[in-house]
Amino acid sequence: MFADRNDANTLYVCGHVVWKSTNSGVSWSQLTNWWENCHTDMHQIISSPFDNTKLYNINDGGIFLSTDGGNVWNPKSDGISATEVYRMGQSKLSRNIVTIGTQDNGEIYLNNNTWYCNRGGDWGSKATFDYANANIVYYYENAKKRNLVTNSSESSFGLLSSSNNDNYVFSTSNTSLGFVSQGTTLKKTTNLLGLSPTWTTVKTFSSNIKNFTISPTNNNEIYVVLTNNQVHYSSDGINFSQISTTPSSAANFCNIVVNKNNTNIVYLTCANVAYRSSNKGVTWTNISGGLTTSNIISLIHDPYSTDESFYLATPFGVYYRNSSMTNWQSFSNNLPMIAQITDLFGYFDGTTNSVVRVSFYGRGVWESNLYSSALANENFTLVKGDVKVYPNPSTDIITIDVTIPELINTKAQLVDINGKLIKEIDISEPTLLVNFANMAKGTYLLKFKDNTVKKIVLN
Repeated sequence: MFADRNDANTLYVCGHVVWKSTNSGVSWSQLTNWWENCHTDMHQIISSPFDNTKLYNINDGGIFLSTDGGNVWNPKSDGISATEVYRMGQSKLSRNIVTIGTQDNGEIYLNNNTWYCNRGGDWGSKATFDYANANIVYYYENAKKRNLVTNSSESSFGLLSSSNNDNYVFSTSNTSLGFVSQGTTLKKTTNLLGLSPTWTTVKTFSSNIKNFTISPTNNNEIYVVLTNNQVHYSSDGINFSQISTTPSSAANFCNIVVNKNNTNIVYLTCANVAYRSSNKGVTWTNISGGLTTSNIISLIHDPYSTDESFYLATPFGVYYRNSSMTNWQSFSNNLPMIAQITDLFGYFDGTTNSVVRVSFYGRGVWESNLYSSALANENFTLVKGDVKVYPNPSTDIITIDVTIPELINTKAQLVDINGKLIKEIDISEPTLLVNFANMAKGTYLLKFKDNTVKKIVLN
């Protein structure tokens, strides 16, 4: 609710629509509908303190401005990167084709440096593209596809009981060949590009399939990781055998990718740990040096590289590694510090046109050129952030500012000078106001998960 700065009888209330009263709330008039004029899911309405005729509405669609008392609204969000992206998909054949599913802003797609919207509401489906048409997107949730550029209607690609838990891999060498995992079953189609693709079962395993991949040079070489941590392999695309067990749990987060330049090399991530195999997944070596304790949500490979170039993403950063490196290198400079990454994709064509992109829940889509040693030294160093506590000393309210992404949604321990635990503080957001008014005067230590310690003095 907001009261007009010059006339207290004029009130505004917003929620899904905007209401206005000119008689101190005795009666109200509805100014907008949830589907038009001004975006719904409104969080605040307020006028400019410098120009009362400018009325601003802050909502899930951004910032809207009215200059006629709330009747007509226009978006004013240019330059603000605040889109809440659930999922992202990158065309495999065009740098300039990207799709994102958003909260309350539908599906938005990039075509030649311009973003377009083709549906409303929530859209959270994972998405992938085939290797035959740069514009055809495949949606996980409903097993339908469409041409983004022509904005054609969706059509089924033949799968039943589809969901975001499915995994897809399409062949680079045979554009009609596609694989999908659904629960315990691995399926394939040999007419992916047809009007009605048919899917046949390749293998049903004893446990759910967490992730799988095929060799980039041999469609018959298939690796399957199960939620019970078993790794299965097929050299002929038909017969599978267990070749190893993941060194740590694959039940929640797992990625597996084969290196193209040398297909004996396979990378695997389980939760927050990265592994490398040099013998097609028979044995695994921990290569997590340089990584944080955050879960790894995505792993991609530059197939044109000759130095084993891999990128991975956690919710809080992007990392890079090649065969010359002992540890992963942060590739996160200039990325948002607080909003969490939801997807990592790359467009690779062997030229400087290649690009790495990440989507954020709350900060839109960001991109970078590929890793190079020159860029790493100058532009892609890790921005670690900081913890600030102020005013300090204090008598009551203390502000805690946290700009280290890994500390968000963790707990900090407040202990006295003797090390006795006084209480735990939930670091649920970047800026917290904590009331210490009822605590005894003295010196305290605030200990964070990453071993950061801040001294607090209460007078």
